[in-house]
Order: sequence, then structure tokens, then C-alpha cells
Amino acid sequence: MWQSARAQLTSPSAGVRKNGVNIVGEMADKGDAEAVAALVRLLSDSDDEVRRCAVSAINKVALCGDDATTRALAESARDKSPEVRAIAIVSAAARCVKGDKDILGVAKAALRDANAAVRKAACEALGKVALLGDKEMALALLSVCKDEAEDPHVRLEATLAGSLIMDMPEKKEYTGPDRPCLPGE
Repeated sequence: MWQSARAQLTSPSAGVRKNGVNIVGEMADKGDAEAVAALVRLLSDSDDEVRRCAVSAINKVALCGDDATTRALAESARDKSPEVRAIAIVSAAARCVKGDKDILGVAKAALRDANAAVRKAACEALGKVALLGDKEMALALLSVCKDEAEDPHVRLEATLAGSLIMDMPEKKEYTGPDRPCLPGE
């Protein structure tokens, strides 16, 4: 069904290519390898919006177990456009297995990106991919949390992500001399 948009994907007009990408994203069946391959090729398009739309369309069409597509998205996390980098980091993280070293490396490196939205996306990705108790990633996120010059939204996302991977002791109720309470009360 999406094949009617195939010519649009190679148009000289960025607007037409973007429209074609959106059609593929909406019309292609989930897991359609031909559609995914066409979209992956557009991750290197000259236009930022076409690349951003390609990442979004890949999320709709590609299957989660597709390692090659996940790697292509991880490569787009180094794109020149911050919008593409941010969406690609989160997309790659959503498609990989917990503990994926490549995606963790990409996300950790993105914590130092010049763009706050990319750093926020990197924190979100680390929260999704890092294994429970991963001290290296927890320390990287803690560094972001402690940076008072950091954007508050990025610091909040780092805090949330860190809480997902920190191996913290469970709070246990105990009975004190006059009432039950939680430690620290």
C-alpha cells in the first residue's frame, strides 16, 4: 500500500520526501522489511526534517527485535541536528534489550551534548536500557543531577532515570516503642 509513495522518497524536494516518509510510516505494515530499509536509507538524507520523520516512521514500522535498525538509529544519535539526535536516542533505547552496551555508550556520551533536549533524551534512554544496579550509569546520572548549571528538566530526567536503575534497599516497617513507623520518620 505504501509503495505508491516510493517515488516521493527520492524526490529532489525535501517537502515531498518528508511527505513520502510520513505516508510510509502510516501505511506500511508493522515489520515490512522493504519499508524499513527505505526509511533507514533516509536517515542520511540531507534535510533535517526528513531524517527526523524517518526516525519516527521507523518506530512505527520496524519490529523491536531488528538489531540492524536499532544500530542505524543509534548512529543517528550522532546526527548534526539536535532534534534528530534526541528522538534517535530514545528510539534506539526503546528497541534494544536491557543492558545493550552500544546503546548505553551512545546515551552516556550524549549526556555531554551541547543541546539540553539531547541530554534529557540521553537520561531517559539510560533509564530504559541500564540494568538495575549499573553503577557506571548511575554515577553518570548522579553527575548530571549534581550539576547546578544543568537545565532543571535534564536534572529531573536524570533523577528519574537514576531511580530506575539504582539498587536501593527496601524500606521495611518496624514497630517502635509506641507506634509502627518507617525508618527515617
